[in-house]
Amino acid sequence: QAAAPAAAPAQGRPAEADPDAVLVNAAKRLIADSLGSLPGLAEIARSVGTYREKLSQVFREQTGMTVFAYIREARIRRGEELLRDTDIDVQDIALMIGFNNAGNFATAFRERLGVTPSAFRQAIQHKKTPHG
Repeated sequence: QAAAPAAAPAQGRPAEADPDAVLVNAAKRLIADSLGSLPGLAEIARSVGTYREKLSQVFREQTGMTVFAYIREARIRRGEELLRDTDIDVQDIALMIGFNNAGNFATAFRERLGVTPSAFRQAIQHKKTPHG
């Protein structure tokens, strides 16, 4: 006999209404939507309805990383996507995702992925090119 279905979330809200999780998810969305012109931590906190210290605390509890580590990781992931999926210049990608220049982006990218953005793109393009 099948188990009864779980109750549907009310009004389109997530079934898990943990206020800390909601706060962290709102901060993650804000970060993803504004990587290139991200406000400071206090402003991010205000935007999601809390204060800096509270956001820092719950973010670390929920994700295991600081807000700044998460931002850096999000920037690298977005840079990786743009390098893979577009022909946008590395310098322009760096600025789009919030790095001050291509050198800072290249350093962070290399530290995280072990290869420079240019080398990453060349390797991806090489894989896309049919051989033979």
